[in-house]
Amino acid sequence: MNCITLNFNRALTAVFEACAVDTFCSQTYPNLETTFYQVVDELNANPVSFEFDQGTVVVDGYVFLDTIFKLLYSVDAIPWIPFLIDEASKGEFPETSIFGVSDRST
Repeated sequence: MNCITLNFNRALTAVFEACAVDTFCSQTYPNLETTFYQVVDELNANPVSFEFDQGTVVVDGYVFLDTIFKLLYSVDAIPWIPFLIDEASKGEFPETSIFGVSDRST
């Protein structure tokens, strides 16, 4: 594993662990880590796409992982990660703009 992968894994694990010890989070998202990896697998099997002014963005498991990775750099975004994972597990993407970056548009 390279340094970036290790840091991502460490930060993501911290989110899962923080949720597990927080009463509200753990009750609302009881299996967050499992759900996260299920979302990644589901998006790899069945990617979704979103239309933006810059073009279409196809979101597969890799793009989802990359987006969560980038969100981990924002202290304000971190508390939303469990919600975003849970919504994605239901096929809902309430904030599609998180995927709308120019390097992902076709």
